[in-house]
Amino acid sequence: MECLSMLIKNIIELKIVHLIWSNTETTISEIVNHGFRYFQYFVLRIQYTWEEYQQHRIPRTYRRLRQAILMSFNAWLIIIFLLIFLLTEDSSIWRNVKYLEKMINCQRIDLLIISDIILFCIAEWSWFYLFIQVIGYKSPIQSIVYKTLIFDDKRLATNYHRHLIIYHLFLKIATYIFGVGIITFVILSYVLEIYFVTKAYFDNHITLVQVLFSMIFFLSHCFHVCSLIYLLFVFTLSAGFILEFLKIRMKQFYIFLKQDESSKNIPKMKFFWNCIQKEYVELYSDTALLDKTISFAMYSLETGSKILSITSCVFYSRQIEMTPANTLAMMAMVLAYSYTAIIFSRLTFPPKYNHHYCRLILNRMARQAIIKHPEHRKKTIIKSNLFIQTMSNNCFGFHCGQIFFITKFQIMAGLRMLIENIVVFVIFKIAHLIWSNPETTISEIIYYGFRYFQYFILRINYTWEEYQRHRIPITYRRRRQAILMFFNAWLVIIFLIIYICSGDSSIWISVKYLEKIVDCQRLDLLVIAIIVLLCIGEWTWFNFFIQIINYKSPIQSIAYKTLLFDDKRLATNYRRYLIIYHLFIKIAAYIFASCIGIGVIITYVMEIFFVTKAYFDNQITSVQLLFSMIAFFPICFQVCSLICLLLVGTIVAGFILEFLKIRMKQFYVFLKQDESSKNIPKMKYFWNWIQKEYVELYSEVALLDKTVSFAMYSLESASKILSITTCVFYSRQMEMTLSNTLAMLGMTLAYIYTAVIFSRLTFHLN
Repeated sequence: MECLSMLIKNIIELKIVHLIWSNTETTISEIVNHGFRYFQYFVLRIQYTWEEYQQHRIPRTYRRLRQAILMSFNAWLIIIFLLIFLLTEDSSIWRNVKYLEKMINCQRIDLLIISDIILFCIAEWSWFYLFIQVIGYKSPIQSIVYKTLIFDDKRLATNYHRHLIIYHLFLKIATYIFGVGIITFVILSYVLEIYFVTKAYFDNHITLVQVLFSMIFFLSHCFHVCSLIYLLFVFTLSAGFILEFLKIRMKQFYIFLKQDESSKNIPKMKFFWNCIQKEYVELYSDTALLDKTISFAMYSLETGSKILSITSCVFYSRQIEMTPANTLAMMAMVLAYSYTAIIFSRLTFPPKYNHHYCRLILNRMARQAIIKHPEHRKKTIIKSNLFIQTMSNNCFGFHCGQIFFITKFQIMAGLRMLIENIVVFVIFKIAHLIWSNPETTISEIIYYGFRYFQYFILRINYTWEEYQRHRIPITYRRRRQAILMFFNAWLVIIFLIIYICSGDSSIWISVKYLEKIVDCQRLDLLVIAIIVLLCIGEWTWFNFFIQIINYKSPIQSIAYKTLLFDDKRLATNYRRYLIIYHLFIKIAAYIFASCIGIGVIITYVMEIFFVTKAYFDNQITSVQLLFSMIAFFPICFQVCSLICLLLVGTIVAGFILEFLKIRMKQFYVFLKQDESSKNIPKMKYFWNWIQKEYVELYSEVALLDKTVSFAMYSLESASKILSITTCVFYSRQMEMTLSNTLAMLGMTLAYIYTAVIFSRLTFHLN
């Protein structure tokens, strides 16, 4: 695996270097001409020259249409087979969906197949729409590309021209990296499929014919998925460059109007009026021409995105546990939704610039209104006023089909819909937890809960027998998770220490400049707090880990004693209460984990937005941009792992504490009832039992205290550090922004969490 990763890394690095040093595209026309060849090959699936299109003489021969025919045939063959596979049972050629779910340990694969079918149909319909436009010689994208091809670069300022060249190179590199990543992901999926079917064959679960058919069909499926991914990437690259080209022209026009507005030379203003009208009309016509293609593409993307968002919610709610198969499926659907959201966010600039144009030209007209004009000028003034009214009323921008006009408001509406989908998803998951709760005894709850405790807190998996016999294997495979997470944590800590102690660098952004980017003061306090918290978290984990590998873990002992507990010793109502309480804790932890996970994701997206904006404003270099994106990811990952540690620890410790509390309460109720008894011999008879029960409760509390005391000491230390940091950090803020508000909210929640945990530990003192 290391050799493979090194090989992929070297290939990517060599390709990026090749893209940088062999970049021969120095003009807009060269970029468009070179890029349109890829657009023809991957998106339109037909090759033709500009002359053939202009003269309406594209040969409709099999040689020219071969790629389109073969890929379309392959796509519809896959769609038809998936429909048959979904609707039929076992066959001598393939196995049914249920067996596939069992084989890869994943539930409701039929949902993925249905979404696959719909997405393939949408993709083929979108391609057919573009293809018909081309062979009918009515392609808007062809017209806008041709107009861009003959564009005179001298009309752009030098800095804007240079920006477009760099932006195009950045798009190429980003597309290549993402393309390699996703293709690698598809190849790994195919390898996994081969592994699963081969294993099933050697276990005599499927026949040789079914193995061969599965491999051939899945290869065809992967090939078509790769072609769709390349279609998306090439379309993104082409549309992204043309959109940036339009944006640069609009920005240059806006700057011209802004500078011209301050001019005191009225004749000069009159001289430029025709130029302004001409430039605006040209920009509007180019945007409207591009919108004819973009609107249909965005409608298709939006439809696919909504289908995937609904599918992801329902699919995840039906999973019993997260496995590599359903995790990869969820990641793919979330990435597709994120991709659509990013594309939409890049299409909101025309209405903004149109608003600026109207405001500046109205200011110009207001200045001209104070001058007395001759009669022959009044007609021009009336035309100008009508022109401004038209500007303010037209839809200068892009549409999503015929559904809505793309503005920032619509993007926020989409974000609101995303939040609604997340809420629905959480409701589905809660319903699934309630209706499919398999844990009906104390021992089952402890058994399932301790598996999560091992994974998230101890970072090592072992069985009860291995611990009891002192035979936990000391192998890399068993300790891999602990080693990797420990290494990542200390790598983050060391980097943050170096980062906070050093100044500007050619690799990373300094703290002072980062404060300027996110509009927040004294970020060094947050960095120091994160360093201390990560150190406390790693020290706490190391203490638990050492106890486990030395077979002296109090939490293991108390869990084992609880596992052997006889449920009949508890009254029925108390037992039912514990089951419901455990379910409530699971649901609450799931909701909090979802919210915190979303918060971390939003933080990471904000970081990407800020540094990308700084890069395009020429405030940071590309090296600093890439390093910031890469370095911030392990930090977010470590924070997420720390949060998962806290939540899982809360669930496990919370249930055991409630279990002890219920036993104490039951013991108290028994003593209270027995106190009123007049039967002295009976009281003497129960005295030994009372002593035994009390000693057992005391020993279990004392045993649990060995772990809880250390954990609470760590929590209390972290809480005090955060409370001090909160006070100092808040006092240093000039104004409350989104960044420092989120930071303050996070630190306050951590303090409240500790206080709530302490309040749950007071029951045994009563």
